Amino acid sequence: MRSMPWPDADLAQSRTLDSGESPSCFFTLFMVIMILPLSTRRTPSYFTILSVPLWFNNPCSPASISVKYKFFVVSSCCFALRRSLVLLWLRDGESIHDPQFGEHEHNSGGHHHQAGKIVEELIRYFRADIQHHQRSHNDSQNIARNTVQILNYFDIKPQVLADEKCCGHDSYWNGDLKTFQSLATANIEQIKKSKAKKIITSCPECYRTLAIDYPRFFGAQEYEVYHISEFLSDIISKKKPQLKSVEQNVTFQDPCRLGRHMNVYQQPRDVLQSIVGTNLIEMGHHHKRSICCGVSGWMNCSQVSKQIQSNRLLEAQATGANILVTSCAKCKIHFQCALQDEKLKQEISFQIKDLTEIIGDSLQ
Repeated sequence: MRSMPWPDADLAQSRTLDSGESPSCFFTLFMVIMILPLSTRRTPSYFTILSVPLWFNNPCSPASISVKYKFFVVSSCCFALRRSLVLLWLRDGESIHDPQFGEHEHNSGGHHHQAGKIVEELIRYFRADIQHHQRSHNDSQNIARNTVQILNYFDIKPQVLADEKCCGHDSYWNGDLKTFQSLATANIEQIKKSKAKKIITSCPECYRTLAIDYPRFFGAQEYEVYHISEFLSDIISKKKPQLKSVEQNVTFQDPCRLGRHMNVYQQPRDVLQSIVGTNLIEMGHHHKRSICCGVSGWMNCSQVSKQIQSNRLLEAQATGANILVTSCAKCKIHFQCALQDEKLKQEISFQIKDLTEIIGDSLQ
């Protein structure tokens, strides 16, 4: 049998590395990673640059493979440790616990929801993430317009700021903590200046970020946060508005941030069923078992994401509903994007609408 074509020099190198000379190399790597700028946005680039020398040094040798394996293990641990330290820095040294995604009584900065008292104080409509979708998805602006029109219908004139910033959700979940802190700090300052005590948003990601992440990192906040579906469920049950009767079969997509993170499942369904003639048909997977729209935020658009979207759209089609309703702009955008596939589009016969569009059309 032929021997493996690795030269003795490489085997000698392997023995040398194993004998104790490599720790200094990995210690240097550790120090380099730990002193990188705090913005983790550049982490992939740093990782690639640091790995280049290894990949050009006898890439097929057992010694090189061993070094590369150790490099990736040590690098991954270093980046994880570094991110944890940045999180601690953001919290000024306080311990950080992962948010609970199970059932919980929502508490935003120590303020509990009080049924029937939503309209008694200054209200602000936080539309930040919605307005930033305009560059590539103009129809997302309809969600913001419909939300304001709905609030106006109930004699509410919310504060809407022209220079409002993104809530920072995508930056946080992508690991860009420096940008998240910058956006959050600016928004918290604006909210304090506005003196708003109630914040309504039509974006589940903004809802989760303002209700959980801001108090978590920056302390208790002097406001309560509601998703528009919570507001509508509460005010419709009390004021009994005359909604236009519409004969339609609908099915509902539970956004992950609204359902799994904030435990808001029933309110959007109550709102839909308040419309006379509207028949709600549940998909096979719903509530806590609901399937994601494919991806959180704008993190990726891989084949896996596309397959998840395709499976979910076909599940909605199987209900026989003529409208797929969601209460998240990104869910709507991701599903519409999936329907650019002509083969899938031929199998889908329903419309995709946001909850605010459905209610906006029903207001008399």
